[in-house]
Amino acid sequence: MKTLITFISQYDPIGVKFKHPTKKDETGREKTDNFRRALSIGDIHTYEHDGYQQEISDGPALVIIKDELPDKLIVIYSDEMKVKQENFERTVKTVYRKKAVQIPVIQNEYVTEGVHEFEAMYKFVEKILDREDMSNGDYILNITSGTAQCQAAMYFINFIKDYHTRLARVDSPNGKKTNRSNQGAPYFEEVVLDDLLKKQTAEKEDERKPEIETGEKLKNNLLQRTYKDFILKYEYKAALDILKANPDIISNKDDQEKSKKALENMISVFQKQKVLKELAADSKLKYNDTGEFQKVLNYYLMIDILNRRGQVTDVLVKAKSFAEFVIGNYLFRKYERYVKTTSKGFKLNLESLNNDEISEICDYITQEIKKVNPKGSFGRKSDLMIHSFRHLVIFLEGRSAIVTSTQKVTELNSKRNNVAHGLSEISVLQEELNELVKGLKKLVIAAYSDKKVYLYQEYFDYYDQKNQDLISCLK
Repeated sequence: MKTLITFISQYDPIGVKFKHPTKKDETGREKTDNFRRALSIGDIHTYEHDGYQQEISDGPALVIIKDELPDKLIVIYSDEMKVKQENFERTVKTVYRKKAVQIPVIQNEYVTEGVHEFEAMYKFVEKILDREDMSNGDYILNITSGTAQCQAAMYFINFIKDYHTRLARVDSPNGKKTNRSNQGAPYFEEVVLDDLLKKQTAEKEDERKPEIETGEKLKNNLLQRTYKDFILKYEYKAALDILKANPDIISNKDDQEKSKKALENMISVFQKQKVLKELAADSKLKYNDTGEFQKVLNYYLMIDILNRRGQVTDVLVKAKSFAEFVIGNYLFRKYERYVKTTSKGFKLNLESLNNDEISEICDYITQEIKKVNPKGSFGRKSDLMIHSFRHLVIFLEGRSAIVTSTQKVTELNSKRNNVAHGLSEISVLQEELNELVKGLKKLVIAAYSDKKVYLYQEYFDYYDQKNQDLISCLK
C-alpha cells in the first residue's frame, strides 16, 4: 500500500492568483491580488468583470497526490491550517473520481503547538511513523508543505530512523521554493472550490511533477539542497543540524568550520539574544562608550528575521518591548530631567521636575490616552509604556520621527496584548507586520540620529549577506 504523509501549507490544496494584463502596481509590475480571507463566488465574478485573469495552481501536497495516487493519506494540520481540511478532502475526492481510482483512506492528525520547533515536530512525526508498519508498504514524505521545522522533521526522520521512505519535493509555480510560513490561510467556499477545479481542468492542468529522491547516491545532493533551502529561509538551527550530521556536504574542511561557527553565531541571537560577534567587535558602533547601540541594532535585526520567518507572535511581542526600550533610552539621553530609569523600566523624574511640570505632563498624557480609552489615565508614578512614551515625546518635541515611526506599534498593541496574555486568534496581515518592522528601522535611525547611518547601513543586510557566504561554501 502506498501512503503519503504530509503537512498542510497555506497553498494546499490549490491556490489562485488574480492578475490584470494591463494594470500596473507602483513598482511597474503587473497588479496582483492575493486573498488572505474567505474567497466568495461574488469576489470571482467581480474580478472577472474587471478584467482580471485567474492563475490556478496546485498546492505541493496535491502535486504529489496527482502524480502518485497514494492509497492512504496521513494529513497533518496545525491550528492555523485546520480551516483547510474541508477544502483539502473535497479536492482529493474530486481528483480520484476524475481518474476513476478508489478514493484513498484519509487519516487526519492535528498538531496544536510547536510548528516552529524542530524537536517538537520530529517527535510528532516519529509517533505517527512508529504506529505504521514501515516494513510493509511504500511511504512518501512531503518535505515541501509546512514550516521549515516540519520539513526538517520529515527529512531527518527518514535517515535517522533508517525508514528508507521516499522524499517528495515540489517547486512553486514560478519555479522557486514554496513559502513555508504558518500564517492563517484562506478558505474557499464549496462553490468557489468547485469552480476553480473545473476551470483548471478546462483551461490548463498544473503539469508540475514532484521530485522524488531515494538512495544514498541522491542523499548528498538532497542534503545540500535542503541545507541551502533552510539557510535562505533563515532557519539556521535546522541548517546547522544538517551540517553537523553530514559535514561532507561542504568539501573544504576550513569552510566546514567557518560555516558551523557562522551558524552558531546567528543561532545564539535567536536562542539567547546574544549580540552578533561582528556587531560586538565593531568599534564604530560604540555609543557613548557603551554597547547600547550594538544591542539595539542586533535586536532590530532579530525582529526583522522573525518577521521573514512568519513568526507573527514573536514579532508582535518583541516589537513593543523593543520600541519602549529605544524610546526610553532616547528620552533618558536627551531629556534626563524628565525621565529616569528604574529596575522595571522608565518613569517621570519626580526628583528634578516641579509639581506644576509634573501635573502638566500627567494631564496632557491622560488627555491623549482618554481619546482612545475613556477609562485610561496617567499618574505621576505610572510606568512609561508605549502609549505614554509617544505622548511624552509629542509633549517635549512635537510629532517627530520617534512618534511617526512607532505608529504601527500602537495600532497593533491590542492584538499584541491578546497574543501575549491570552489564547486569541492572531488576525494580523503580513503587510501590517512588514510596515511595523519598517517603522522600527526608522525608529533606530531617528533615536540615534547623531550616529551616521553609513556607519551601520551594511548591517541591515547582514543575514542576507551571511546566507550568500554560507551557500557559496557548498561549491
